[in-house]
Amino acid sequence: RHSLGTALEVGTALTQRLLAFARRLNLDPEVVDLNALVEGMEDLIALALTEEISLHIHPAKAPVLVRIDAGQMESALLNLCLNAAQAISGKGRIEIRLELAPGDIAQIEVADTGCGMAPEVLAQAMEPFFTARADGTGTGLGLAMVHGFIRQSGGDVEITSAPGQGTVVRLILPLATAEKALLPTG
Repeated sequence: RHSLGTALEVGTALTQRLLAFARRLNLDPEVVDLNALVEGMEDLIALALTEEISLHIHPAKAPVLVRIDAGQMESALLNLCLNAAQAISGKGRIEIRLELAPGDIAQIEVADTGCGMAPEVLAQAMEPFFTARADGTGTGLGLAMVHGFIRQSGGDVEITSAPGQGTVVRLILPLATAEKALLPTG
């Protein structure tokens, strides 16, 4: 039988490993057009939603080229859409908007018509192991991992939400400029 001390050590070690995983993914970045990546995921995201939730994708007018790990980006977007779907009870909509912002910035917004978050929940939303799911099904790692991945990719995550107003998660990434796009990845 393990002592409480041993159990605590094992728990602490596991927590540290999960946090390290959330912060330092082994990324394989390549130049990707986010318009094409998101549109290519439409069927997959739609499969994960109930029939009462409609999905609307608004691509940018021009290609949105970023240097990113495409697989991790797909996982992050799927994660955000699943979170959005769980915030919607009954009928609702999820919108994914892509745009080129001033200063060579790419923005992807995942907006939902869900229940929104109270300020105290919003303040902790990206903390590892924090979950607002009352049914106990959440690990609290989803948003923390999305945040870690986007930060590691040179970007940032912003969340806007209020009770009854839905939620907008904005992923901000630097564009892969022409010079950077031609450099070999080392």
